[in-house]
Amino acid sequence: MKAKNILWIASLLLLMAGTGCEVNKLESSEELGARTAEGIMVYENPATDGCGWLIRINDKLYRPVNLADEYKIENLKVSVDYQLLDSKYTCWPGRLISEIKIVSIKKLQQQYESMIVYENPATDGCGWLVQINNKPYFPVNLADEYKIDKLKVSVNYQLLDSKYVCWPGRLIPEIKIVSIKKLQ
Repeated sequence: MKAKNILWIASLLLLMAGTGCEVNKLESSEELGARTAEGIMVYENPATDGCGWLIRINDKLYRPVNLADEYKIENLKVSVDYQLLDSKYTCWPGRLISEIKIVSIKKLQQQYESMIVYENPATDGCGWLVQINNKPYFPVNLADEYKIDKLKVSVNYQLLDSKYVCWPGRLIPEIKIVSIKKLQ
């Protein structure tokens, strides 16, 4: 009788061990019902009626609920697998943005038409700036080796919430350079 009980308990334990959850199984994008698209990272400053970091996919803005800091770069082109969530994000009264959960994301190669320019502060200038698509930005971390007037560069950057005040009434958006290289 004792042997039967032990055999029965062992069988029951084996059966229970084989019917558990697969905790560590990573689901593929297809199993999660994810969509794949290319998008562009957009930053709208919440202090000025914006919604923070968004992704523009097919001319529609989405708010990712799990965006890593390394992708918070203005105008960064990305390839993204995502799930469309049922929730909406309210950033200002009356403006609802559909939320997405990122399953996977990667940066796409890109180059910005950029140039380092120097505006002399003694003559209403702002010092060293990075001109990206003809718009000036103040780099908070421009290395000395790139402080060459009219130097053409390829730059990836993160747009900061702050503005640089160089002369009364002139505010220049500040950026943090993530990567930069000289172009020929």
